[in-house]
Amino acid sequence: MSKILLVDDDTNVLKALTRAISSFHYEIISTNDPFEAESLLLKHHPEVLITDFRMPGLNGFELIERLKKYSSDLVCIVLSGQTDFDDLKKLLNSDNVARFISKPWSNAELINEINLAFQNSKKLKIKKEFIQNGDTPLVEVDEDGNILDYNYFFNRLLEKSANKQNLRDYFDLTLQPDTVLSASTLTNLIVSKLSNSSIYCIDVKLATGRTFLLSFTPVITKGSITQNFSSSKTKFIKDVKRTDKSIMICIKIRDLLVKNVICNNQVYSETLKKIVGVQLSKELKEFHMLEISYDQGVFWLSSVENEIEVHSYLDEIIIKIREYFDSTNVQVDFAVSYVAVSLESNLAELLNNLLLFNQYVSDSKTKFYMKYSDEYLVEKLTEHRVSDALYSAIENDELYLRFQPKLNLSDHTISSCEVLLRWESKKTGPNSPDYFIPLAEKDGQINKIGYWVLEKACQTLRNWLTEGIEIKKVAINISPIQLTDISFIDNLIDIVRRYDLDNRFIELEITENYLIANLDEAYQLLKRLKSLGFTISIDDFGKGYSSLGYIAKLPIDVIKLDKSLIDQIDTSSTSLNLVANIINLVHDLNFKVVAEGVEKAEQLELLENMGCDEVQGYLIGRPVLCDELTHYIFTLPK
Repeated sequence: MSKILLVDDDTNVLKALTRAISSFHYEIISTNDPFEAESLLLKHHPEVLITDFRMPGLNGFELIERLKKYSSDLVCIVLSGQTDFDDLKKLLNSDNVARFISKPWSNAELINEINLAFQNSKKLKIKKEFIQNGDTPLVEVDEDGNILDYNYFFNRLLEKSANKQNLRDYFDLTLQPDTVLSASTLTNLIVSKLSNSSIYCIDVKLATGRTFLLSFTPVITKGSITQNFSSSKTKFIKDVKRTDKSIMICIKIRDLLVKNVICNNQVYSETLKKIVGVQLSKELKEFHMLEISYDQGVFWLSSVENEIEVHSYLDEIIIKIREYFDSTNVQVDFAVSYVAVSLESNLAELLNNLLLFNQYVSDSKTKFYMKYSDEYLVEKLTEHRVSDALYSAIENDELYLRFQPKLNLSDHTISSCEVLLRWESKKTGPNSPDYFIPLAEKDGQINKIGYWVLEKACQTLRNWLTEGIEIKKVAINISPIQLTDISFIDNLIDIVRRYDLDNRFIELEITENYLIANLDEAYQLLKRLKSLGFTISIDDFGKGYSSLGYIAKLPIDVIKLDKSLIDQIDTSSTSLNLVANIINLVHDLNFKVVAEGVEKAEQLELLENMGCDEVQGYLIGRPVLCDELTHYIFTLPK
C-alpha cells in the first residue's frame, strides 16, 4: 500500500488531512513533532511527505533537507498559510519540493496533488533503477541540457570523467543553441560526439517534469538511419525499389511489452526499430524497414531469387534480434510472414493485407515463416465479420431454436427431443452452428449464448406442458466453455425454477472430448448435476477418442452414438458388430443408448433388434420449429 507521512505541529490539521485522505486507501503515518519525522521515515519508508512550513524548532524546508539525505526520491508537498514571498521562492527553487499548497486547502486539489506526487515517486524510482542497473549509457539532463546524473556506461562512452556540466559540451545535438529540450525534441534524435564524430541515437527512457533520462545507442552514420528506415507507409511505398523479384516481409515480436517489463525497461523503450537499427547497423547490413508499431516492422527485399534466400535473410534478421535479448536471458518469439510483390501489385493494399495476415499468424502461435495467402486472409476476415455480427445476434433477435424428435424404441413414442441452435444474421445471412459455435467459444460469447438457449428451451418446454403436450425431456447441448463458468450450475437451477420445471425434464449433452481431457474436474461437476436430478448425456461418442473405460467412471445416464458409427451398419458387418458390442457394453454399465443420424429404415430395424433405447435422425424427423414438433407426438404402429 502507498504510504504518506504527515507532519504538522497542529493536531487539528493532522486530523483534517487524515479525514481527507483516508478514504483513498493510502497508509497514513502522522506526527505533530517534526523531529520525530526522521525516525518514522526510516521505519515506514513513505513515498510522499506532506509537511507544514512553519513549525517550532524545525521548519518545513529544514525538515525536507534532513529527510532527503535518507530518501532522495521522497516527493514533498508543503502546506502553509503563513509563508512570505521569499520563503515561497526558496521552496520552489530548492528542487526538493514538488508542490506548494496554501491553507485552507481544497480536498479535491489536495487529492489531485497527492496522486501526482505518487506518480512522480514512481518515476523517480524507475529512474534510480535505470541508472543503477542499466547496461547502456544513461544520463539525466534538464530542459537546458544540464547534466544531473549518469551511469558508468555513459562515463565510459565519454572515455573520461563527465566533469562538464552540459550535454552540449560533449555532443552536437543538431538543435538551435537556445532550444529548450523536451521529450519530443530528444526522442530518436541523432547526435554526434564532438571528440571523434561517432554517431548516436538518443532515446528518452523517462521524462519526469523538466528532466529527462536519456540512453545513447551507437549507429554508423547519420544517413544509415534515414536511409534504412521509413517513417510512414507513404514514404516506404515511395522509397522502395520494385522489381519483378521483390519480397515484402512482416516481423512481429510477440509479447514485446511483457519482454520489456522482464528486461526491466521502460514500457515501449526497446522498440523493434531501435533493436534492428542497433543490431544490423553494426554489420552495415543493407535493409529497408517501415516501423508499424513498437513491436512490428515491415522489411523490403528488392530482388530475391527464391524462397530459400528469403528464409536465409529472415534467419539473419531474427538471429540479430535474438542476440539483443541474450544478455537479459529472455526468450523472444516471432510472428513472421512474407509475400512476393509483382510490378503490377497495388503496394498500399498488399502492405495492409500483409499486416492483417501477420496478425492472424501471431494469434496462431505458429513458429514457421508463413507465406501470404489471399484465401487464408479472406477466411480469417470472414471469421472476424461473423464473430462481430454474433455479438449483437441476441439483441437483434437473430437466434432461434429448432427441435429434433427422438423415437423411444421400447414403446415407439416420441416424448423427447434435442434442442438445436440456429442463427440467421441480418449482416451475414444463415450460418451453420458447426461454424459459428466454435467462433463463439473462441471469442468468449458462448456463455451468453448458452444461457439464452437454456432460457428459451425451458420457456418452450413450459409452454408445451401447459398445452398438455407430452414432452418428457429436452436435451440441450452444453459447451465445455460453459462448464468452466463457476456460476453455471446456479444459473442453470435459476432458469429451470423460473419456469417451474422439474430438473429431470432437462438432459445436458456434453462432448466426450471435454470429459476425457478434464476427468477429475468433470467427475465432480457431473456428480453434482446428477444429484440435482439432471440427466447427463455423453454426446458424439465414437467421433473422437472413445473410451468406455474412462466414461464408466463418470456419473452419467446416456451415451449418444455418433452418426459416423451408424452410417454403415446396414452395409458392413464390421460396423454392425462394433455398434452391437458398444450397445451391450453400455447397457452393462447401466447407461441408456441413443443413436444419432438414423436415415434408413434398415438402420432403424437393426438398432431396435440390438436393443438401442432411442434413435434420432432424418428418418424420424428433421429439426423443426417448436410449433411443428407437435406433429411428431404420436405412437408408431408396432
